[in-house]
Amino acid sequence: MIASAKSKFLLGSIFFAFFSYGLFAAVTGSLSVPIMDFYVIDSAQRGLMITLQGLGGLLMVLFSMFFGDRFNKFGLFLAGLVLMSATGLFLASKPSLALFMLMLFFWGGGIMLVDTISNSLIADNFRKNQDRYVPYLHLSYGIGIFISNAVTKLILDHIHVQAWAVVYWVFGLVGALAGLIFLTAVFLSRKSSPYQNPDKKDARFDFFSFFKMPVTWKILASMFMFASFLHAVMYWLPYHWEKVLGFDKGLAVLSVSIFFAGTLVMRFISPWLLKKYSPQQLIFTGSICGGICMILGIYLPYLWAAAILIVLAGFFTGGNIPFFAILALKTYSDKSSFASSLVILALTLAMFVFPGFVGEMAKLVNMTFALTIACFCPLICAPLILSVKT
Repeated sequence: MIASAKSKFLLGSIFFAFFSYGLFAAVTGSLSVPIMDFYVIDSAQRGLMITLQGLGGLLMVLFSMFFGDRFNKFGLFLAGLVLMSATGLFLASKPSLALFMLMLFFWGGGIMLVDTISNSLIADNFRKNQDRYVPYLHLSYGIGIFISNAVTKLILDHIHVQAWAVVYWVFGLVGALAGLIFLTAVFLSRKSSPYQNPDKKDARFDFFSFFKMPVTWKILASMFMFASFLHAVMYWLPYHWEKVLGFDKGLAVLSVSIFFAGTLVMRFISPWLLKKYSPQQLIFTGSICGGICMILGIYLPYLWAAAILIVLAGFFTGGNIPFFAILALKTYSDKSSFASSLVILALTLAMFVFPGFVGEMAKLVNMTFALTIACFCPLICAPLILSVKT
């Protein structure tokens, strides 16, 4: 445990770093149309971009699963912040299409390393309060998503058509600042760090033995279904609002923020809900209600009705990721990096597969049909998660 005199600063630095990750995570969806227009690509090619980002993230998550518990996680987290910020700043230079896609691969690795190790840091350094701090960690991410889309809209409205590059500059600098703050916090708390004398022998666990446990596959499968829905919303909802429903471009950019407005509320109240209900019960209820609300929301051509339903979908499903993280951390309590990586692996696999699938389905049929398929994913997640026993 980190000494109490240093813990608040360390905790705050982790939250701020995760906030900067949220800023970056939203731009893949909110900048879809400007980037597609700049590089003159269609929805399938945009889906390929997201797939490359997912592939970079997938490889980094696998690294964390195999080796994360063997290393100082402070260093891994800082490396993720550096990679995320540096590649983000490079994307702002508006490179060639091929180089842009290549950098998305490395950028995906950086953001997934930040995502994976953050839950481990909370579990290792603040275990007694992890049911409280993990939802708040993801609340900071949600705030980042919310602010990201608002700032993106402001920049797009007041600069010019290539303002998407300015967005990458701004968020890249915020990520660099987050890295400096975290580095300072680590330096101040280094003497009481739980990573001072890691047990290397214990860290060399039988990785594949975990995949012989049915609970591992149940968590992975249910999280994958929910993550498929989430990625479809983040990456394609702005496109759907602008190109299908005909809403204003600025409002389309804000569609993901509208979804995450509901998410923020749920993540704020999550610690109190966890005192009364299990993560499995909360995931089940939220997935059913959220999936139904989103199905209704994508078919309504009326702005306010669609916005209300999307807020409700965000609210009901907003706690699912921290609930999955807490469930995994309790299931594999002595291997926090593996536990966190399991959840992020499902997120990354979904990013690797589903946005591209939605793009292809939109090309073959239409975007409304493609998003409808995505909305059934949390309805499949719900019965799967009830089968998980801890």
